[in-house]
Amino acid sequence: MLTLWRLTEETVHQYYSCLPEDKVPYVNSPGEKSRIKQLLHQLPPHDNEFSEIKALSQSSEAKATLEVA
Repeated sequence: MLTLWRLTEETVHQYYSCLPEDKVPYVNSPGEKSRIKQLLHQLPPHDNEFSEIKALSQSSEAKATLEVA
């Protein structure tokens, strides 16, 4: 069974109120910097962007290109 969640403003506020203040990602805050660092760790750029891969053989690049297409 597929359940779709509706996020209301209240739900979002409730979630962020449970986080330590230094983890809440307000614009230009330590929380925003922490969130960016966390995302870069979880989703490194080289996993999504060929331009970020430093060493990839031509055959590997060709295979990856075919898989994406």
